[in-house]
Amino acid sequence: MDGYLWVKAFHILFVASWFAGLFYLPRIFVNLAMETEPAATARLLEMAKKLYKFMTLLAIPALLLGFALVGYTKLAWAGKVAGYTQKFSLFSPLPVTTTAAVAFCANLKQAKTHAVTLTSGGSMRCPWYS
Repeated sequence: MDGYLWVKAFHILFVASWFAGLFYLPRIFVNLAMETEPAATARLLEMAKKLYKFMTLLAIPALLLGFALVGYTKLAWAGKVAGYTQKFSLFSPLPVTTTAAVAFCANLKQAKTHAVTLTSGGSMRCPWYS
């Protein structure tokens, strides 16, 4: 069971680092699309390439460790791992389901507000660009 926790800790570390790169890469692309100077464009392209390579190096162990966790969990539920007696609980998916419901409701409210804006003569202009 001790090895499982180490694998889980490293999996979380690699996934968090990988997603940090996933969230930053689109920002580089936005800056690249807005840039007109050739030197800055070359610099941003180089940054994007390096970040993409680094993200790939983080994604591989994150996925491998994730698959290892899935395999260990299947073995544990089958009763083949000593010291593991926890069975499936109804409360395990509760936080995920609640988060998904809140996100769905927030997006539904935003979609209704956006539809009202468009039907009342609003425009499709992005709010963060003037």
